[in-house]
Amino acid sequence: MPLSRFLPSLRRRLTSPRRAAIVLVVIALVVATTERSAERYGDRLQVALPLMAWGCEALNGHAAEYLLRYVVMFTAAHGSKRLLGDAPFNIRPDGGGHGMPSAHTSTAVLGASSLVQECLVGHPFVQGVTIISAGFVGASRIEAERHDIWQVLAGALLGWGVDRAFRRSGRGRRAAARALRALGRLPRRRRDPSPPGAP
Repeated sequence: MPLSRFLPSLRRRLTSPRRAAIVLVVIALVVATTERSAERYGDRLQVALPLMAWGCEALNGHAAEYLLRYVVMFTAAHGSKRLLGDAPFNIRPDGGGHGMPSAHTSTAVLGASSLVQECLVGHPFVQGVTIISAGFVGASRIEAERHDIWQVLAGALLGWGVDRAFRRSGRGRRAAARALRALGRLPRRRRDPSPPGAP
């Protein structure tokens, strides 16, 4: 079956309650099959959350947009670690460098934010579990002494901010269209000169 017919079929089958159940089951499986260590739970959840978000965005037809958000977040997180060099707030609690921001946390929060906004609408319990899972990733980084609270908060803000800022929206599309028109790349819409309700 060609992909163009497979995705709509899969989208119809994976209704909102089924998507919520899948997210809940995957989170439960990650917790059940992971070595009993806060750091290991965090490591696995920071992979599972963005992968589930990407799958949901793919079903919604926005896989490329999500991938772009992930690349922007990843580049910003790792780029800032390099740019900050030996700055005191870039030093990890265990003495290592490149700590600001926590990329584990930004990755998990990006995935959780996307899931909550796109896949889990109308399922507050699963939304809560997803948000707590992302928060746990940040807490696990503090517990493992890989990051301090400020590095984790910076990672959370980066993940959430990139997910919210780099989305397609009605306002965003209209602003882009206005900018392109101003550059002369899009024709202006022609308006009907007759008043509303006129025959």
